[in-house]
Amino acid sequence: MMQNFLEVKKSLASQYNKEITAAYELKAQALSPFELKNQLIDLASQGNPSYLNAGRGNPDFYNTTARLAFSKLLQFAVSISRQDADYNLGYRPDKKDITTRFDLYFKDDTTPEAQFLKTAVAAALSICHDDQTTDDDILYELADAAIGDFYPDPPRIFPNTEKIINQYLQMVLLKGQSKGKFDLFATEGATAGMVYVFKSLEENFLLNKRDKVAVVTPVFSPYLEIPQLNDYEFEMIYLNTSEDEGWMPDQSEIDKLKDQSVKVLYLINPTNPTCVALNDDTINSISDVVNNYNKNLIILVDAVYATFSSSYTSIINKLPQNCITVYSFSKYFGVTGWRLGIVMINENNIMDQLIAQFPDPWKELLAQRYGIDSETPGNVKFIERVL
Repeated sequence: MMQNFLEVKKSLASQYNKEITAAYELKAQALSPFELKNQLIDLASQGNPSYLNAGRGNPDFYNTTARLAFSKLLQFAVSISRQDADYNLGYRPDKKDITTRFDLYFKDDTTPEAQFLKTAVAAALSICHDDQTTDDDILYELADAAIGDFYPDPPRIFPNTEKIINQYLQMVLLKGQSKGKFDLFATEGATAGMVYVFKSLEENFLLNKRDKVAVVTPVFSPYLEIPQLNDYEFEMIYLNTSEDEGWMPDQSEIDKLKDQSVKVLYLINPTNPTCVALNDDTINSISDVVNNYNKNLIILVDAVYATFSSSYTSIINKLPQNCITVYSFSKYFGVTGWRLGIVMINENNIMDQLIAQFPDPWKELLAQRYGIDSETPGNVKFIERVL
């Protein structure tokens, strides 16, 4: 991987007459991938100030039509909620006949962004409409959410938004394979989702200090740093990979998961920073070890790069009940600053099963914690316990 970076640097540097010496190459080898990325950006900007940064983490370009369409939705929502223009006062939009008012509002608007918005709304209505949900229910939720004046209900995510995102995730992560119903929790980006999950596992006694957690390396640095903080003090088990093996853990590494004292596996797929999707053999090997030796293993899956690999296959397909999946929209849709992330958990999951089997003292402590939210705190699902 480093050799590929060096070849790119040589190519770029030669364009700007920068001499590549042995000392320069040795210095480059000592750089982290993030530092090397910054140097590549510096070189590219010297040649063309208007270059496009296609880095998956934070691109410097975005879809203008989608942004303008969202602005149109916000304008519509505010226009139907305004009560007194003299005082800039508005109330929540009226749900009754909001679909008809939407059609009238955009009847003569032929701009590309209006057409995009109408197409997007039609798709949302198609996905969410059922015997219990009318078109007015769906469009009202979208309009009210665009204004941003009220918390979602349930608090973890708006219900129709959950349906829409679920269909997208089914397509991107599961390739249309049915693996039951998934509950979603909206978070401030994938990193926040990851931190919430760490903390929620600990607060619910699914992870305790000095427990063993496994991680496939090399890996995004927070997955190495957070578990070792004083808040957690986990014992790290590394499933090591190498470029010679295509960045896939071999069977001897995967066999480390047979140890039932390993409580959690942190898995980025496609990987970061090595940028490869785990192959079917690796996923099958992990699945076999979990099913035969460590059935209670919780797998925290970071899937934010799923849309960047044509060969991507999710481990969720094999172990839906074991997985807590974190996904982010910023990488693919260029909305980094909007902080849009999702935690995804199958409704039949190992976390809820383990909590139900806890000894009575643990159940009593959790009942005190979640009794402020529910009259039956024992029935609160793990997805509702995410902090």
